[in-house]
Amino acid sequence: MRVIESYKMFDPTRLDKGLPPEREGNYIFLLRHGVKLPENMIHSQPTFTTLTYEGKEYEVLYTGVTSKTLYERVFKTHLFGNNAGKSTLRKSLGSLWGYPFIYRDKNPNPAKTSKTKFCDEDEKSITQWMTQNLLVLVVPNSNFDNDETELIETFNPPLNLDKNSNEINLSYRMQLKKLRTPKVEIQVIKNSQNTTMNKSKIEKINQVLADFFEENKGVERIPALDMMDYFVNAGIFKKNYTRPGLPIRKLLRELDDSNELHLIPYVVVERKDKNRYWYFEPLKQ
Repeated sequence: MRVIESYKMFDPTRLDKGLPPEREGNYIFLLRHGVKLPENMIHSQPTFTTLTYEGKEYEVLYTGVTSKTLYERVFKTHLFGNNAGKSTLRKSLGSLWGYPFIYRDKNPNPAKTSKTKFCDEDEKSITQWMTQNLLVLVVPNSNFDNDETELIETFNPPLNLDKNSNEINLSYRMQLKKLRTPKVEIQVIKNSQNTTMNKSKIEKINQVLADFFEENKGVERIPALDMMDYFVNAGIFKKNYTRPGLPIRKLLRELDDSNELHLIPYVVVERKDKNRYWYFEPLKQ
């Protein structure tokens, strides 16, 4: 294992002092002095192991490796990626706050295991907390896997759930693991008449849109109201509506208002002062 003195300290509040190197290697997240983990869901603090760096002691929170670059993994993914679906560290922190999960991908398949993250507002809160309360030690290292195992055994970071069999913090890790793996389901959405729109309708809309863009590869964007005939023919909506595109526009407004617009990944909305204009675009490859 590389000696701690060979690591470099990265402070996410001092980007003028340099960024993590564009090399593979190991990293260690540390708590700034006096910082505590959120206790919203687990009402106690884990036991921390400390390390000494340049004469100061720090509590070890999490350690990881990257076969790509430390800049990509530490800076762009963990700290500023705003996507817990790509960062187990962010997912652990958000789980400790009790943030609700949403699907990470734009077109998830609920029948299969799907990656999850948090909503944009919660992701930004995690980023802000991390930058203000964490420091990172980084070291370029081609032998990163072996060093990771030794780092976990030596420091027992409480947010490292894998490869960690230490009896200390075992209960904490088990509670955190349970928090991190909730059952995510597409929510049933209630409209203003207290009727419900089940996920089968959304799935049918997505299928119609997938078929349309597959058959019309030259179409880069289409107004939502122009898709109404396709939706009616698929039996999703009835034809007895009074204004052009009203059923789909109403549905999209309800999804938007309940922060569920991601359930139809083809949708694009242009927001004006008083109105919202709805379009569909093919999924980005």
